[in-house]
Amino acid sequence: MSDDSVTSFSVDDVTIAQNEMRHILGLPEPRFSFPTFIGMLSDEIEQMRRAGHTNEMVAQTISRATGHSIEAIDVQRHYLPVEERGRTA
Repeated sequence: MSDDSVTSFSVDDVTIAQNEMRHILGLPEPRFSFPTFIGMLSDEIEQMRRAGHTNEMVAQTISRATGHSIEAIDVQRHYLPVEERGRTA
């Protein structure tokens, strides 16, 4: 790679590479608890809210994307405010 400063990778690139390395190592697919999953999406949830989307719309979007039933109350309950993001429990 000639110029690292112009190279960028998508989340899908990271996931594909991580899954390949875990496969080679014989490790299982990483799984996340529901609160952790919603916490990981908190940046995007915040942006959707700023764009005028309700928690119900956020929940419907996540449900469509994952095939799992998500309720608006779940989004509200597990959303992490910016000051709590990136902390480990």
